[in-house]
Amino acid sequence: MAVRIVSYNLLVPSYADQPEYYHKCHRQHLQTNYRLKLIESQLEREIANHSHVIFCFQELCQTFVQLL
Repeated sequence: MAVRIVSYNLLVPSYADQPEYYHKCHRQHLQTNYRLKLIESQLEREIANHSHVIFCFQELCQTFVQLL
């Protein structure tokens, strides 16, 4: 049995709300709702395409836990 391990750094909203630190990113890409939709989409693809997946999350916050 093959196991796939994937890791995501989700960037907590309190950091993303400081665009001066991420001057190479478009402000839209730092918005929580925009990033949450991307995260959900990627997780759905991983689950649909792989039977055995272990997810590792960095900077997981209450905001994302409640919405995912």
